[in-house]
Amino acid sequence: YLQEMEDMVASSLPQFAEEEMVVDQTLGFPIAYAKLCRDPDLGNPYTRGPPFTFTPYILEPRE
Repeated sequence: YLQEMEDMVASSLPQFAEEEMVVDQTLGFPIAYAKLCRDPDLGNPYTRGPPFTFTPYILEPRE
């Protein structure tokens, strides 16, 4: 039963390509994040894009 529930939830979640999960250095967040924010089916308040208070995380370059 538990496996069936997990499969049902997993099938209803959006699927993203690996390149969409990589943090875009110019945006500071992955493309998938912006797509999630604009998804009207999720019922979130950010259907026009990411929230304005989002603080991007940019990795410091290694020396």
